[in-house]
Amino acid sequence: MQRFFHSARRAYGLRGALALAFGIAALAWPNITVQALVLLVGAYAVADGGIAVAASIRNRSLSDLWWLVLIEGLGGIAAGVTAFVWPSVTAMALVMIIGLWSLTSGIAEIIMARFLGRELSLLMLGILSCALGVFFVAWPHEGVLFLTWLVGIYAVLAGLLTVRLSAQFHAAELSMNSAAPFPGRRSGE
Repeated sequence: MQRFFHSARRAYGLRGALALAFGIAALAWPNITVQALVLLVGAYAVADGGIAVAASIRNRSLSDLWWLVLIEGLGGIAAGVTAFVWPSVTAMALVMIIGLWSLTSGIAEIIMARFLGRELSLLMLGILSCALGVFFVAWPHEGVLFLTWLVGIYAVLAGLLTVRLSAQFHAAELSMNSAAPFPGRRSGE
């Protein structure tokens, strides 16, 4: 379990930093073109999905939930590749791709949170992902500027929650390390 916490901490820390960087970039340059937004979302989705796939494969012997992270990662890679293959995709199609990806990720995150004893950060991340997905699927005609701001805010919040989750994995790892008795230390000291 300690190996799982160590590996998960690094993967979620990297994913959180990536989400924060993406979110800040989207908020800093809200007037980017549709094509630039497509490429930015595509790059983020492929990178995030690749990290998730690698982490799931690396941790498949450490957790029975590895396949949920694999599905989440494959969904991200598929969304990113779609954005690169058809860069002239309309804003509505981009909204639908992001919406479906967010729903897939959110459902996987909620299921993982339930299996991990209702882990609050992961549950909140799943709810946030589902909310964004439902919004984009229900109202695909919203403007690209609004999409940029909303995706940027989502990415910053998701990044903060993911970094928080990484810190929680680190704390759990440290707790496991400190639970081992030190030489010469009596129980209860």
